[in-house]
Amino acid sequence: MFGKFIHHHPVNYTEDRLRELLSQHGVICFRGMQFSDAVLFHTMSKLGKVQSYLDQQAPVKFTDKEYPYIIHLDNNDWLKGAREGWHTDQTYLESSYLPIRSLYCTSVDANNQTEFADVKWLTDRLLEKFPELENYLGKYYMNADTYTVRNIISQCDHIGRKVLRYDNRTQLQGNFDTSAYKLLCQDLLNSPDIPKFTVKWRPYDFVIFDNNQCPHRRSVTNGNCKLTRLTSYFWLE
Repeated sequence: MFGKFIHHHPVNYTEDRLRELLSQHGVICFRGMQFSDAVLFHTMSKLGKVQSYLDQQAPVKFTDKEYPYIIHLDNNDWLKGAREGWHTDQTYLESSYLPIRSLYCTSVDANNQTEFADVKWLTDRLLEKFPELENYLGKYYMNADTYTVRNIISQCDHIGRKVLRYDNRTQLQGNFDTSAYKLLCQDLLNSPDIPKFTVKWRPYDFVIFDNNQCPHRRSVTNGNCKLTRLTSYFWLE
């Protein structure tokens, strides 16, 4: 089953169990969990070394004054509309695995929701139409000058299969039409058939998601929604 709501406190889970849940579901949402920054850090540390704001390419003014690994987000921050398109975080990293990210809702005054899509389904439908894409390389951009070249579809050991490393900024290498590839990905992500997991934000919701499995977007943005973000390097790296 893709995505899971949980009503138990995350501190009750061992590292192995938390990793198992995340590997199985791709995204997990702990409902109504009030806890401190220290508990946030402790929980994300179970999934790998927690990234600093520099590792996350976040502006320093959005960083917590006491904890440089905590990024404070709201609907008017530097990300703005960028969060509304389907994306996978930090695809440009040279590591085999993408990071694990968490969002903790501290307050919300209107309807806001984040939508996650199952990359396994996306990968299978993509390869049904264009099986040759399994062997294609792509340029994954951090900015106009910095990029990583790697397979767009590669083995993901913790879920035991190959998956797409999705990023709308990717440029395919070789003779495949990049525009056709991107259009197909968008059509599949917006299809009513793809398994999705939607979080309608409520105060003290805590979401952890595996970027290896979850292209995502903010599908509704109204009023003000304040989130705290932490990111961990993947535990197999």
